This record gives sequence, structure tokens and C-alpha cells, in this order.
Amino acid sequence: MNVAPSQESSHEAIASEQALLGALILSPDSYSTVQAIVRPDYFSEPIHRFVYEAISECREAGRKGSISEIMQAIGARNAGSDIGGISMRDYIARVTNETSTLAASDYARVVRDIYVLRRLQDIALSNADIDGGGLAEHRLSAAWDALDSLRAETAESGGTWRPVGEIASSVVRRVQDIRTGEAGEPGVTTGFPDLDRMILGYRPGELIVIAGRPGMGKSVVALSSAIALSDPDHPRGGGVGFFSLELSDDSVGARALSDIAYRSKHSPTHSDIRAGRLEDHQCDDIVDAQRVLDGRLIIIDTRSSITVGEVEARARAMQRRYEKMGRKLNVIFIDYLKQVKATDRYRGNRVYEIGEITTGLREIGKKLGICIVLLAQLNRGVEGREDKRPSMADLRESGDIENDADVVMLLYRPAYYLQRELKAAASDEKAIELHDKLQAAENKLEVIISKNRNGEGERTVELFCSPGHSAVRQLARGF
Repeated sequence: MNVAPSQESSHEAIASEQALLGALILSPDSYSTVQAIVRPDYFSEPIHRFVYEAISECREAGRKGSISEIMQAIGARNAGSDIGGISMRDYIARVTNETSTLAASDYARVVRDIYVLRRLQDIALSNADIDGGGLAEHRLSAAWDALDSLRAETAESGGTWRPVGEIASSVVRRVQDIRTGEAGEPGVTTGFPDLDRMILGYRPGELIVIAGRPGMGKSVVALSSAIALSDPDHPRGGGVGFFSLELSDDSVGARALSDIAYRSKHSPTHSDIRAGRLEDHQCDDIVDAQRVLDGRLIIIDTRSSITVGEVEARARAMQRRYEKMGRKLNVIFIDYLKQVKATDRYRGNRVYEIGEITTGLREIGKKLGICIVLLAQLNRGVEGREDKRPSMADLRESGDIENDADVVMLLYRPAYYLQRELKAAASDEKAIELHDKLQAAENKLEVIISKNRNGEGERTVELFCSPGHSAVRQLARGF
């Protein structure tokens, strides 16, 4: 039907909105699906927005949403509406009669997509005025913030429905393919077999959180894991993207070289490498390590902060780069949560901001088929306890992180606290006792798996850790 569009509308937008409204009236039960996709402000025509709001009010009141009920709900919003010389009731009736049998959810996604395109155009125009002033970097940052808000705003809250029998059949086929060798186990290694046995490695679509107090080795574990799994010759290896939001290129490079070159406590530390304090044989070691790193499938990004939208954009770019190499991007590491910027939607409420970030990262993992490994810091509560081992309660804003994460691993290095106690020892006898304990625990790292959707309840894996060499290994290797 011909209805004159407002300046903000297009004929395609009008047709899509009319079709959606008609489908909702013809199929009232489809509202539960549509409301997870479309909001009232997605409609370009005020009249259509009024009708959609009225339908929503009817459904939320437990009514089907007949034309009479819709007219009653519209009420005063009908006043002054220009719909081509016909009454609102007749307009709604004609829209309904001209609607095809296409599912309402299909129309809803078209309405949402047209809204997204309008908003993208607005964002581009508002940041592309050459005479508008402002540095390009600031404009680009503002555009990213706006895109992040748009992404969060238009994300569907509903899920994809599949019969349970169909899902079970897919699982059985995958198990059979793994047993016959036609397919590999999903996901890639963490680089530590003991940890793989507990959490099944880094699996696509999952969000894994590694948390700890400062000095516990979060960055060390993440980088060492990334380096190990990026070995192209590893049967469960894969491509890695590593966002190091606190360390510089040089610092990350020195840590990577020190990790690969590590053989004993006499190997070059990352501090020695950066300062150039090396013996001749140590120089040879890091040259050899550099050759090894040349072959590793790991891309480092050392920007100082990032938004969820930028993570997705850069992850897609990394995917394309790996695809050109005949490889896949399997894991993204983000070091760490505090440096990830939220949108303005929940500004001032850090709990909600954290929830927005973790939900957004989880969505990226699912969309791109990759694992997201996010580093986070624990609160100070652990410092006031005699037993410094962390628990889930120590995870800052833990409610949101715990809910979104598939796996939560808390790090504990007893040597860190023993060193502090040793410095404060009140007697020689106490100092000797602490020194002996420190010797036994010097390279011990406890990975406390507090949440694990892929396994049993809380478990602890012990690993070898040399923070100065940025090296983490299987404890059984006997270092």
C-alpha cells in the first residue's frame, strides 16, 4: 500500500515495518521471539512505533493483541497521525491483510538491519566532517565508542532453537569421528597437559578467565601458554592473537625470548635481555629462541586500551591473515580486563560495565568460533587472610565474570608471600624456617580451577613457574 514516508524513512523501511506489524497481529505467539530482536525505536515511522508499542503492551498484559485491543492500547498516540487520509484502524487492517506468511522473526531482523544501517550512516556523518575540528584519533575513538554502543544495543537476546535429539546426534557423530581419526578433539592445547585434562584445552566459543593478585603470574601464564600452543608442529596447536594492553613490544618480545630460551636458572631473564646484560652463550641462546619464535603462530597487539568492538574487528583481521597462511585463529588472549573499555551505557556502574564487557567477549568467541582467554585481577580480600589461596569471592565484580565464564582459574604462588614473610622475620630461627619453605616452593604455581563447565568441581593443578624467565612448564619435568 502507498503511505507517504517521513523524511527519516525509506520505502524499504516502511514495507518491512508494515510486514512485521502484520505478522505480529496474525501470529501473536511470535512476539516473544520478535521482542528479543526489535525495540520500538528501531521503527523509522512514528505510526509504526506506536503500533508496536501497543502490541507490546497487549502481550505483556496477557492479551493476544487483536486490532481492537491494539487501538485501545494506542489511545492518545493516535492523535495527529498522518496515514494518508485513512483511519488508524483501517490502516492496521490493511497492513495485516497485505502481510505474507513469512515468519515474523525474518521481518524483525530486516527492520533491525535497516535501523543499524541508518545508525551507521549517522555515525559516519557525525565523525567525517572535515571542518568540524578535533584530532582524527579522537574522532576515531568516538566512532569506535558509538559502534560499540550500537553493537551492544542491537545484539539479539534470544537464542537459536534446536531439538535436543538433533543436538545429541551431532555430539554422537563428533565422538565417532574422533574415535575413527576422521576429526580431532575440539579446541587446542593450553600448553600444559595436566591442565588440558581438567578443562579440555581452549575450546571454540568459550570464555576462560585467568585471575590472580599482582605478582601471581597472570601475564606469565598467559604468554607462556600462548607461545606453547602456537607451535605449528603441536598436534593440538593453533593460531593465537595476544592483546597485551599493559606491556610494550620490547617487553613482550623479551619475555617471549626468555621463555623459549629457558633451560635452567642460569638462562637469561627477560630483564637481562632488555638491559643487554648477557654472556656470549646467552646471546646465542636468544638468537636460537628468535628463530623458534619466527615459526610460531602468534600475533601480538600492544595497544594500551581497547573496546569490545575493536577486539572483534582486530580478531576478524587476524582470522583473515591466518586464513591466507592456510591456518586458523583459535585463541585470543586479553591482558587484562581493566584495560578493556565499556560503552557509555553503564558509565559509573563498574559491575554493569564488567557484565557488558564479558558478555560481549563471549559473543565474539561464539560468532568467530574462537576461545577468549581474559585476565583479571582479584581484590585485596586475600591479603587479609592467613591462607592466601584465592577463592571465587576474591574475583572483582565476580558475579558477572563468574556467570559469563566457562572456566575460571585462580593463580597462587606461595613463594611470593614467603619472600615477604622472610623479609619481616622477627628471629633467625623463623628466618631459617621460612627460607626452607621458600626453597621448596620457589617455582611452584597452583592453578585453582574454581569453575569448570567442562569438568568436575574445584580442582588444583600444580605447574612449574619461573617469573623472571616468563616460563611456565609441567611440574613433572623436574626443573
